[in-house]
Amino acid sequence: MEFKSMVHHAAIAGSLIASLSTTGCRLGNQVVTAEDPTSMSGYYKTEAASMSICSKLAGQEWRCANANTSMIPGVIQNIMTNPVYMSANTTKARAYLVPNTLDTSNYFEMSLTKAGSLSAPTSVSESKPLWSDEACQTQVQLGKEGRVRSTAQTLQGNFKISGTVDFSIAVVNALSGDCVQTLAELRSCYLDSTKCPGSTAEEQSETQQSVRDYYAPYIDQGVLAVDEIPQVEALGWEASYH
Repeated sequence: MEFKSMVHHAAIAGSLIASLSTTGCRLGNQVVTAEDPTSMSGYYKTEAASMSICSKLAGQEWRCANANTSMIPGVIQNIMTNPVYMSANTTKARAYLVPNTLDTSNYFEMSLTKAGSLSAPTSVSESKPLWSDEACQTQVQLGKEGRVRSTAQTLQGNFKISGTVDFSIAVVNALSGDCVQTLAELRSCYLDSTKCPGSTAEEQSETQQSVRDYYAPYIDQGVLAVDEIPQVEALGWEASYH
């Protein structure tokens, strides 16, 4: 998954709705059972393998640095438990990755081939003004892909493991329009709470904290300097499991 092809984070929530059943047909007095479309369903080993965090400044290539997998957002970690459960239907070519608690309030829905490839169309959010600046728009693009590798069943604790799931997810927040002035204001707020919006010192401090929470991971990983904030075109990260 290439950051260059990606352009705010789509919410990952919903209810798992999948009717999974075998099918069959009768030929004379003989019942012929079709291939079980749910045979790939089961628990699969998967562990957080890598995390990278990236920035793109105007006129420059992407800068990326490896980061600790503990930085993977909690909403991702809560789904990608080890093992993770995959509810699959090869007839419908769909797969749902859900936590091993089988709590289906959060999940990843993806296309599934009989060969085990997982994919999903890139999700693109609506453009929204950055910091109420209509001249500067922000948009989030999310992409995910993976592969199921089936093996002979083994035990992992109380789980019967059917194989391994490779999975990667990338999220990019991209800016468009005239953003330099607003980004300069964000830089000033990052450095000095009195430069942040707010009618009280407490409100200004809260705004500064939210700005720092957003930019600090990129600054801490060395892919962005505070003085470079006005030059930002996009920020993003990618996590992989296998």
